[in-house]
Amino acid sequence: MIAARSRLVLADDPRLAALGIADLDDVFALDGETVNADPRSRVLRLASPDGAVFVKRFVYPSGPAALLRFLAPSHCRREAANFAFLRELGVGCPQVLGWGEERRLGLPGRAFLVTAEVAGATPLERLLGG
Repeated sequence: MIAARSRLVLADDPRLAALGIADLDDVFALDGETVNADPRSRVLRLASPDGAVFVKRFVYPSGPAALLRFLAPSHCRREAANFAFLRELGVGCPQVLGWGEERRLGLPGRAFLVTAEVAGATPLERLLGG
């Protein structure tokens, strides 16, 4: 079996510690309120003593479809970079608490993004009438 390579970026934040998030397996073992789900991803809302967080988890397909993502950054990695860029521009967006991805031979296997809940925020879908 070919070993998986993981990349993990975690903030030093008490919410991650309270939820027991230290590695990729910890994130995929979490259970909470499902906010959104589809065959490839799931978004959970989890409460912690220091505030709620959202955990977005992706599981990528294997086989020929995986080749389309060979060496490309995961959805979660791109989203974390986009949030950082928007914050630099002064645009309000969720604080990224962590992200990670797992690959085998350059092919994505699974990935996650953890963001802090923004108090009083309205989901974009609701603003757009969806």
